[in-house]
Parts: sequence; structure tokens; C-alpha cells
Amino acid sequence: MYPSTEAFKGCFALPGALRADLRKRMMFLLQRRPLFLAVGGVIVYLVFFLSYRTSSLSRRIPALGLVGPKKEEKGKEPAVDVQGAGVQGVGVQGVGVQGADVQDVFNATLGFEKIFVINLPARTDHRDAMLLTALSGGIELDWIDGIRGEDVHEKAIPPPPERPDMLVGGIGCWRAHMNALAKIVQLNISTALIMEDDADWDVRIKSQLRDFALSAHALIQPLASNPNTYADPTYPSPTGKPAMPPDMYFDRLPPTVPPVSSPYGDGWDILWLGHCGVNLPTINSKNAAERSRRHAKGRVVHLHDETVPEKKYLDLFREFEDPLDTYPPHSRIVHHPIGSVCSLAYAVTQASARRMLYEMGVKSFSSALDLMLTEYCDGANGRDYHTCLTVQPQLFNHHRPVGKLSSESDISNHGDSYRDKAETAFIRWSARINLDRYFSGQEGYDDQFPDS
Repeated sequence: MYPSTEAFKGCFALPGALRADLRKRMMFLLQRRPLFLAVGGVIVYLVFFLSYRTSSLSRRIPALGLVGPKKEEKGKEPAVDVQGAGVQGVGVQGVGVQGADVQDVFNATLGFEKIFVINLPARTDHRDAMLLTALSGGIELDWIDGIRGEDVHEKAIPPPPERPDMLVGGIGCWRAHMNALAKIVQLNISTALIMEDDADWDVRIKSQLRDFALSAHALIQPLASNPNTYADPTYPSPTGKPAMPPDMYFDRLPPTVPPVSSPYGDGWDILWLGHCGVNLPTINSKNAAERSRRHAKGRVVHLHDETVPEKKYLDLFREFEDPLDTYPPHSRIVHHPIGSVCSLAYAVTQASARRMLYEMGVKSFSSALDLMLTEYCDGANGRDYHTCLTVQPQLFNHHRPVGKLSSESDISNHGDSYRDKAETAFIRWSARINLDRYFSGQEGYDDQFPDS
């Protein structure tokens, strides 16, 4: 019930006419109180709603690439301004709501939506070491349980029925990787890096991946000057183009159309970042030309890469061409792979995870997992060709800790000898080997392969 006009008597020492006019105005406002309350409620709601949206957007803006990266926390590698890194004609690509910022490779998942590590639950030593190594570099991991081959039911294995060279451990390895792909498909993850639990990397991995991403742009993104063409004339279709394209050099990459789906570019199926060896597609012999006929042959060469050891420390595949003869010391090459071996670290997209799960988990389990990945990339053994990229020397490699060699693998027998010194081939500032320095707060890094 509204108060009467009598309630206002004596409130104001005003002349009678003015007091009557004020009483009239107050009654006008009181009679319309519900309307004013409703309007006020709407205004309050709008203020809170807009405040929430602004707060939400401010949290999302860094991920969308609308602002620069946050100041890195202590112990994390700082983001580097690509335009100030000596890369001519490149710049930070893909900035914008619809774009993929190359600086995202400096985030906790290295520019992918997730990083999955496959680990047998019984190998707590591998899990602990991997967890601490990732922690030292500000990297976040998710885990996929490894599978023992004897625990895979024979009825669950796709055809063909005979695999005479397959080790029991290889069957478990295959199933664990299929489980990783199934998880990516089930959760609709856009991109993911899959690693095995003995992987190691350089403490500068984020800068290395930034360079790899920019190199990938040059190989698979359309040219900015003409979006209907590519810097590599043999991509995406090398058919009818027998000549080798000239090498592209990292310090003068051509400007390309900014990627939309990933900081590593659009349209790729596998980024094979950790392996035991890979060949360069080439046409320098009849056999090489035949094997490479479906592969794009563009290459990006990063000269004077201080993270690459001297040649005397390297042992690269040379079936078609020896990179150590072709390129000067401290060179790293990004290219399309042929004949890759080992499934240590590779990235997939949602689309490629679905295809791979069907190809290798349902349709045909024809050989060891890494060989099936090679078939998938090369278009061999009845499989279609897909767009894969790799790098050599590789960015991830197997770590070999101090201890019995028999403990290094759960798939194959490495012998009964004892390793007195930990090592990771081709990785100069090994993240694992530098854990002592990290946890003791020491400055600098142990270099496994110092220059002469």
C-alpha cells in the first residue's frame, strides 16, 4: 500500500503553493512506481550482463589472437616477436578472431589443443620423468594408458590375420595409439600432439616449433600475393612436375595467407616431429623419383640453427640423398616425409584422427604402427596419400637414461648392458638432462654436443 499525502506533511518548510506542487509531483511518481521499478530492473540487468560479457571476452582475447601473449611466468620460455627475429617478409600471421596465431606455439600445449602421452601404468619411472620434464618447460600433459600386447584380444585385431614379424609389444603399442586417436575423436579435439613416454626435447622447443610453424606456412599455405598458388610448385599436386623446386630459406620466407585452423597451417594431416629417421623426397635417381612421385618436394632450410649439433654428432637417413652432404653445418630442414620410422611424437587433426582410426584401427592392421603411419603419409600399401610434414634433425628424440638397456623399451629387447651416462641423440640442450640444473636453480644449460 502506498503512503498517503499526509505522510509528507511537515517534511518541508515551504510556502503553501510550492508545497502543494511538490505534493502533486510526489504523488505522480508514487502512482507510477511499478513502471519505474521495472525500468530500473532492466537497467541493472543490462549493466551486470554487459559487465560479465566484457570480463568473459577479456579472458578469451589472448586465445583468439587479439592481443599479444601474456608475460611469461618464471621458468617458461618467453614468446618471441617473429617480426623481430630476422624473418623477412613473414611477421605474425593469422591474428584475429578467425585466425590462428603463430605465437600460440608458446602456450602450455605448444599450439595444439591437447598433448597426450602414452604410458604403461606400470612404468611409473617413465611417467614421473616425463611429468617433471614437461613441468620444467611449462608444458601441460594428458595421459593415455599404454596397453600390453597380451591384453589385446585376438578378436579385436583388424585384418589381415597373419603378421609374422609383429612383436607382442608392437600389438600393445598399436592399440595404445589407437586409443589416443579414439580419445581425440570422442572429445572432438581440433589438434593434438601424441608422444611416447620416453620422448625428450631441447629446452628451446617452443622457439624451435615457432620456426617449424613458419616453415610449414611456406610449404602448405597459399601465397599472400596470389592465393591460388603456392611457394612450392609441386604442392598440392606434384604430378607432371618432374623438376625439383628451389629450396626456400628460413630467413627470407615468402608471405603467405594466414592460417585459420592451426598455428602450424591449414590442411595438414600429420606433423611428424619425433622419429628415428626420415628420407627427403627427391628425383636424383630413378628409384627415388618413383618412390617420391606422389610427394610434394619443397623444402625449407634453416641455416645457422644454433640448436642443431655439428655434423659429426648426426646420423641421418640417406637412402635417396644425404642431408649432411647437401647442406652446411647447423642446418635444419622442414619437408614432406618419405619412409619415416618410429612414432615417438606426431601431431594430428580431428579429421586425420578419424581417418587414421578407421584406416589402422578398423580397416587394416598390416604392420607395426610406425610403418602404417609411413604408409598413411606416403600413400603406400593400398593407402591414400596424405599431407604430412616433418623436420630433420628431429625435434623430439628417445631419451636413454642411466641404467640397464633392457629397461629402455617395453616393445623390443635392447640387451642387458648398462648405460653409465644418460643421452638423447641430436638434442643439444636436453630438457631431461638439464633437470638437475632446473631444480637446483643453476644458470645455463648442459650442452650434450658443444661446438668444436
